[in-house]
Amino acid sequence: RFRDDRPGWRIRVVPGVSLGLLGQVDSGELDLAVIIKPPFALPSELEWRTLVTEPFVLLAPKALARGKRSWRELLVSEPFIRYDRGSFGGRLVDGFLRRARLNVHDVIELDELQGIAQLVARGIGVALIPNTAGLGKWPANVTALELGDATFHREIGLVQRPRHSRQAVAGALADCIGTAAGAGTVRPG
Repeated sequence: RFRDDRPGWRIRVVPGVSLGLLGQVDSGELDLAVIIKPPFALPSELEWRTLVTEPFVLLAPKALARGKRSWRELLVSEPFIRYDRGSFGGRLVDGFLRRARLNVHDVIELDELQGIAQLVARGIGVALIPNTAGLGKWPANVTALELGDATFHREIGLVQRPRHSRQAVAGALADCIGTAAGAGTVRPG
């Protein structure tokens, strides 16, 4: 829709980690960014729009989940594949583990959700990751256990500087992104 309404405008997608992208929007290098919501207040000159809220689940090999052990028992007894603490999503996991007073046995730490899912599929351990449509389906030998009342979430949203020379165009692109995010996507199963 954006391309149809504004054929003369060019969109440049810049990959990066949430903190870096946030800094680029804050400095005016980027007009907007889709990021994980930071665990701190945004600068007052930036606006946030939530696009998707994703619950975290315990990802475990199906063979382990077939037993009657709870997600909590699996988390503390099995090797733990940690979502990188340097990322906003990994900080959510770290905060959850501290608040719940759960001691885990870290075996590896990385900031790549697909990589984490593949390590779980290979039986390396269990992991707390968001149930995100971006991953597609879970690997066949993996299951996602809901955390029940202990569920925590990550917010993915759009951050932008509302007052700049390209604000009208950036706002239109933000609206298109918001519409696409709300269109409903299939969650991994």
